Amino acid sequence: MRQDLSLRLEQFKKQYVADEAVRSRIAEPPVKFIGDEIMELAVAALLQGENVLLSGGKATGKNILADNLAWLFRRPVYTVSFHVNTDSSTLIGTDTFTGGEVRLRYAYLIKCEEAVKDAEGNVVELRCTYDPMSGGGSSSDGRRVKGVIHWVSAADAVEAEIRLFNPLFTKEDPDDVDEGQTWEDNLNPESMVKITGYLEPSLRDIPVGQAVQFERVGYFCPDTDTTPGHPVFNRTVTLKDSWAKINK
Repeated sequence: MRQDLSLRLEQFKKQYVADEAVRSRIAEPPVKFIGDEIMELAVAALLQGENVLLSGGKATGKNILADNLAWLFRRPVYTVSFHVNTDSSTLIGTDTFTGGEVRLRYAYLIKCEEAVKDAEGNVVELRCTYDPMSGGGSSSDGRRVKGVIHWVSAADAVEAEIRLFNPLFTKEDPDDVDEGQTWEDNLNPESMVKITGYLEPSLRDIPVGQAVQFERVGYFCPDTDTTPGHPVFNRTVTLKDSWAKINK
């Protein structure tokens, strides 16, 4: 990496130290990303305060690059993103959007014509047009797009409390401690993370214990804490166990 970028990266790590609560999620990736030019472009963009979108087909190295960038910046690695309030036109790598179009899952091709922002620059509304002949996974002229968005109707979606469970300890052996510490020092502060999600209306009244899959996220079951008007879902199985890699 260029010397100037290396110096700025070191300054960044000294100035923006990750909170102690998330340091257990900072780990050197097992696979090194090979591609100096791409890495330097990504590092330079992040140091400039830009957003970086890694897009492309499967097995193209996106996750490896992301893990290596997180390690270089000493930032924690997360596997779930429910919402990113960012205008896609400001991101690097927007080749995901063919001709500016994406498909709504199980619905139509849409094209964003305008992104409305508030005074702070946050995207608050997307104004789109849709192709009425593109339902059912097809299109009137046979065109195909790579981007597919999972979505729920704002008018009908059910707000729910989502509980994400992770390992109780940060080490495989809780008694593996330094002098002066106890097993309690290896407790994982993120063993349960509560977030808010928005679900299909059909999930409002499913019985406790019935498992469902949240697409691309994992399997969840309603919790006994569920009350009318306040559903609570627990993650029971992830689709990809990243902790084994993080703590290796």
